[in-house]
Amino acid sequence: MRMPNDWITAMSIRSSAASYDSPMASDPQVDNVVAAALEHLYSVGRVVVTGPGGIGKSTLVARIVHELTADEVIWIAADVLDDARQVIASVLDSLVERTLAEEATEEFLRSVLIDRRTAIVIDGADVIVDDILSWTTNLPADATGPWVVVASRVHPLAMVSPVVHLGPLPLTSDSGPCYAESLFRAWYREAGGQPGRLNRDDDTFDRVLASTGGVPLAIRVAAATAAAVGLHACEALITDNATADTVARSIQPSVARLTSTEREVFDAFAVSAGTIDAGCAAAIVGRNIESTTAALGTLVRHNLIDLDDGRYTMLPPVWRFAMANSLDTAPAAQVRHHAWCFDLVSRHDAAAVSHRQADVRLAITRLLEYDVPAAVDLTVALVRCLVVTLEHHRAGELLDFVSSRPAVEALEPSDRRLELVRLSALILEASRGSAAALAVLERAVPLVALSARPDYWRGRLLSFRCATLYESGRLGAEEALDMATRAIEIAAGCGDTLNELRIRLCVIAILQDAGRLDEADGVATAVIATDRDHARLQQRRARIRRAENALLRGDRARCVSTGRRLLDEAESLREAIEAEHLLVQADPTRYAPQLRAAPASDPLRPPIWESHLVAQCCLATAALVGGDPTEALTIASDVVVVAEAHPYCWLVVHGLVLMGDAALLCGDPQQALAAYGRSLTLSHELGMVLRTADAIDGLERLIADPEHRQWALDMSAALRCPSGATRRPRPWLASRDRPRIAGSLSPTPVGWMSGADLTDAGVDGLVASAASSLSTSGPRPDDPMRQLSPAERRVAELVAQGLTNRAIGEQLHIARRTVETHVLHSFQKLGVQNRTQLARLVAG
Repeated sequence: MRMPNDWITAMSIRSSAASYDSPMASDPQVDNVVAAALEHLYSVGRVVVTGPGGIGKSTLVARIVHELTADEVIWIAADVLDDARQVIASVLDSLVERTLAEEATEEFLRSVLIDRRTAIVIDGADVIVDDILSWTTNLPADATGPWVVVASRVHPLAMVSPVVHLGPLPLTSDSGPCYAESLFRAWYREAGGQPGRLNRDDDTFDRVLASTGGVPLAIRVAAATAAAVGLHACEALITDNATADTVARSIQPSVARLTSTEREVFDAFAVSAGTIDAGCAAAIVGRNIESTTAALGTLVRHNLIDLDDGRYTMLPPVWRFAMANSLDTAPAAQVRHHAWCFDLVSRHDAAAVSHRQADVRLAITRLLEYDVPAAVDLTVALVRCLVVTLEHHRAGELLDFVSSRPAVEALEPSDRRLELVRLSALILEASRGSAAALAVLERAVPLVALSARPDYWRGRLLSFRCATLYESGRLGAEEALDMATRAIEIAAGCGDTLNELRIRLCVIAILQDAGRLDEADGVATAVIATDRDHARLQQRRARIRRAENALLRGDRARCVSTGRRLLDEAESLREAIEAEHLLVQADPTRYAPQLRAAPASDPLRPPIWESHLVAQCCLATAALVGGDPTEALTIASDVVVVAEAHPYCWLVVHGLVLMGDAALLCGDPQQALAAYGRSLTLSHELGMVLRTADAIDGLERLIADPEHRQWALDMSAALRCPSGATRRPRPWLASRDRPRIAGSLSPTPVGWMSGADLTDAGVDGLVASAASSLSTSGPRPDDPMRQLSPAERRVAELVAQGLTNRAIGEQLHIARRTVETHVLHSFQKLGVQNRTQLARLVAG
């Protein structure tokens, strides 16, 4: 059959938004494939386009042929005929008249086709591709025509024609929406979806798009499903394989052509999470490594899996097909699945945490069907992997998903459920704050009595509660030490060494904050000397505390030495940030300009808020050292806002001191007074003796009266004296220590100090002295915006420009939660109720 010259145009009109002739901008990756294919056609007249089912090969070939501007196109659907002889016969029938069929010798065909601008398209060659290519080598394909274009799911064995591969569409883009997202939105609108409901801020959109694996057919199905039932319901349907019919039909032909051994290896992926190596696949199917590797090679050739760095991966739609259509449902498969899951987390942590959340849920859901305890154990192992890689958000979602399953809620004894609750509290404390963590922890209390090890869990919950209450400022030092002592006794009594070490770390922090450096050193030394393989993290934290103690005593060299070793040994971003913070505290001038880990903490997606805030403190210090106090003030005020929200009290106090120093250098003494005053009050209330001295050092710089200034210096020295502590390095501020002139100044006012302790009256007196000195500088302008911190003012100005919280966060490179807090504080300070009123005030 001869096709009319305008056939390609007609096809483009009939095709949907997938057509490469659509007005939508095409993807550069697809453009590269088209360019490569045309280059081969203009060079040798032949090309083979390969790729998995549903990837858009036919549409791509249509574009290629269209750009050839052939005089005629012969298009053969080889997947319908599925026989090389029938395909060849169909081509012959199209080339010559029926009456001349007996003359259709190879020589005759050559004479008919020579110099003829004919495009011969054989679509869906698949398993007969080598036979088809063998025949086409006899055709006089040439740069100017005729041309032969073959499309196949299967990569040919014999390289008799150039091959180009069409892979999945990228799911990310350096600038603007990726092509896959543009296709999704176009098909969503075509299916009747309301564009306003596709909220780009919703992580569900990203997960649904990721579930397509960049396969155009899967994108279209997902878009139509989202238009029909909504984005969130669409994700659930995809996870449950309920939307797989159309996509399955595109995968089924490739799977149907596999041998029994190849199908067993294909099914092996069904009990994995989509990625395995040859050894793991061999173990799952119970075959030797040679036959398994050969079968994996065939699957690669059939474009059912990809090979990358020794690991075989299925695209998400193909993997879900494997999950839904596995032929092996016997108990033996369950055993192999169980073994594979734990092999994944024990030997391939990076692979475990790289899987998409929906894929991990499917793997655990299958395990829940026959071994609930093992499913919980796997969840715990995966969550720990995610925590190590700072993916707390994914870990929390996984815990919520598993904890809510009825089979898990009915699990007894309750030990595994208690571990899920404890991990949930730990993750919430790191990502959402102490209040959320303590609320979750209450769920664990009634489960302790149902546990096989009640003392073990009583000690673990008590230690977690103690640390959380102290860090959030809800527990004083002495109360915290009493609670920690009880937790240590319980942990030691039941042999829970790991928990004992954890609570001792909390004790070190309490003692250090109270200025009891000798006692803190003793506990830290004992933790470091612990002979336990699993104690590395606790030993590292104890080394950090001991180095900080050395710094507080003025031994900067020892602190630097420890910090450099810890930085070299760091195995994660969090550990590197902690080491850099130690170095910056010890020698800001040298190490603040050398930060590497701190800038790598992304404020738009902070994994652990405490780690992120420590990184921000390093950056604020770097700005002070670099002579940019305005930038330092902005960063430090953001630290304070987020630290107060959790709360991380030591970071609030630390951030306030940095904020006061920056404001002082910016020439804003009122802002400096507010920051130093809050830091002094909070650190005094919490019993942070040495932090209190830091705040006094700042206030002293605001006091004009020489006598009052000397009082501040004496009080700061008195707080540090019992522990032998010295001032923390703050090289951006000029030294103000001066020897006392005998008889010229009076002693500290009565009641301001009680022995070596600061009193409430002393706090009030110091703040009043500084405020009194500033009151002589004249009245503050009547500008309501001066009530806002620099960071709050900056956010308010962008609100006035009409930017959303997300847009503000992206422009300022701060977390959206920080933006929301700044906006709320602006409302409260200015007495406005909405963004419009705030914008009016900003406009003046």
